[in-house]
Amino acid sequence: MGSKRDRGRLCTHPIFKCLEKLAAQGEVIFQDDTLQRVLALIEENQNAVAQARAQGKAKTDERTGMQTTALIVQVGERRICLYYTGRRHAGENLDALLTKREPGQSKPLVMSDALSRNNAPEDALIRCHCLAHGRRKFSELDEVFPTESAVVVNALKDVFDHDEYARVNQLTAQHRLAYHQRTSGPIMETLTRWLEQQTAQRLVEPNSSLGKADRLYGGALGDAHAVFARAGRAAGEQPGGARVETRDSAAQELLVPCHRA
Repeated sequence: MGSKRDRGRLCTHPIFKCLEKLAAQGEVIFQDDTLQRVLALIEENQNAVAQARAQGKAKTDERTGMQTTALIVQVGERRICLYYTGRRHAGENLDALLTKREPGQSKPLVMSDALSRNNAPEDALIRCHCLAHGRRKFSELDEVFPTESAVVVNALKDVFDHDEYARVNQLTAQHRLAYHQRTSGPIMETLTRWLEQQTAQRLVEPNSSLGKADRLYGGALGDAHAVFARAGRAAGEQPGGARVETRDSAAQELLVPCHRA
């Protein structure tokens, strides 16, 4: 008959597959990875390493990473939370989910940080990034690059203030988008020019911590104004669960669409 766990899996798996099908039709998708330890995968890694050493190799060619991906999907008025634990990164899990999307649907807004492991086939979606990640990265550089950090942090503070106004006044998604286009769009456009200037005029050492922040988050922050102007709908807030963390899980983070691979 199998164990209770096996019987429970047989009962819940069809429900999960149904939720996947529903989630694939969602309008907004939040994605993130967190490192995970799985005993079965750890044993696989140990066996792979032992086999590689027996062949005279320093390390195995097999994939050894393991993580949990959270895909939290806004479907109408409801949110569906899907969690995947295994070898695949968030982008691979998102790609698999979008294969279940019905033809003719508009592209979903997909929110993540700027790390490449979140990437899926980008022509099938509108890529977005959480401004809180970018703002946090630049705020961490305050002691070393106080002037440059302040430019980004202060600009994004105004954008967050605008979003707080929209939240307090309970603006609809369309009104929220229009409000950001009018108030936050010029701020992001100015920030774009400033970030481009740092690189074009070599005002930032590319290998410095500030240069790395510019490369990783500069495009995500600076290009947001372009999608303010073209996005057909406003995205929501990032739920804490999308970051697969227990700490600060109630934090509400502004989502702004942008082009960034």
